[in-house]
Amino acid sequence: MVYDKLTAIRQSESTGHHIQFHTPQYELHHEPEQDLLTLCIQHAKRIREKYDYIRLWYSGGCDSQYMFRAFRAANIHIDEIIMVKCGIKCSEWEIDDVAVPFVREHAHPDTVIRTHTKSIDDYYDFDGFWFDKHARAGRNSRLISGLRLNEHLECINLYDTFGKTVNVLGIDKPKICHVQGKWYAYFLDYYDWQQGTSNNDFCCFFDDDPLIYAKQCHMLRRGIENSVQPDCYNSVQKSHHFERLLNECTDRVSIGEYFIPYANNHHHATIPSFNKKELDAKLYMLEHHPQVMEHYYNGIEELRGIGTRWWNNGDPESGPVLCLSQFMCMSSPGFENSNNLFPDGFNL
Repeated sequence: MVYDKLTAIRQSESTGHHIQFHTPQYELHHEPEQDLLTLCIQHAKRIREKYDYIRLWYSGGCDSQYMFRAFRAANIHIDEIIMVKCGIKCSEWEIDDVAVPFVREHAHPDTVIRTHTKSIDDYYDFDGFWFDKHARAGRNSRLISGLRLNEHLECINLYDTFGKTVNVLGIDKPKICHVQGKWYAYFLDYYDWQQGTSNNDFCCFFDDDPLIYAKQCHMLRRGIENSVQPDCYNSVQKSHHFERLLNECTDRVSIGEYFIPYANNHHHATIPSFNKKELDAKLYMLEHHPQVMEHYYNGIEELRGIGTRWWNNGDPESGPVLCLSQFMCMSSPGFENSNNLFPDGFNL
């Protein structure tokens, strides 16, 4: 078993074995009676009781914001808040303009606030490709082919521990779909998880607690059923047109409240990118640091050499083809695999 997608791809190529994505499996057919914030407050209290030191990773987005709100509502002390930056100024706006000001205003005075950043010089460290450096540091290469180096700084093994330490991330909204008259929840393998140690644990706040996960799934199901026609049920999570609905259904934002859109005009005719921050970083580096981009594209070619079937549109720069977990039924007890639900291939 491996924890890194790039390592899994290489092993699959060398052995011929299929990649299987192992995730938590929850019974979801009953919706918890408590509201989401109450469940999150209870979870925050259990985390505080279990660990000596809580390190909260904060990005300024609505997921980490709701997690922070839950700890505050529970009156739970957060020992440390970390924010990370990639070192390319034009793509740091979410941290600089939203996250840092908010944390400085609202965090408890005794909470340690740290902002870690890469520098442009780090992009000139050509000792191998940084796709592999992330894995060597212990950071799962979640995006694999991203340019920005903030992913490396997200490796929990880079930081000191203080007694039994937990690293808490505020991700993610659940994935659900409506197939053959039933609702199912599932994970894709951009699921962010790191293998910790006995004194340095990792916690996906919204996914690690089965009750929180189940509550969100049913909130989202109910919101979809009340807002769109049945033939559009499966469009909510694949179209950014429904991004606000997705966030409102899961209580990430109140109705009418502003949130930072994930995808805002990031499409480019010739440069694939995951989001606008990634595109802005690539355009800046192409203009000001072409040698770095030459090295980056050499790495892309190395990934392409593994085999084009692993990448969206056959292009590593567009990201890896995602693996599916089992599908957890929300309508009745039990689980299904993708072959049974989608005999002609996964397609929503």
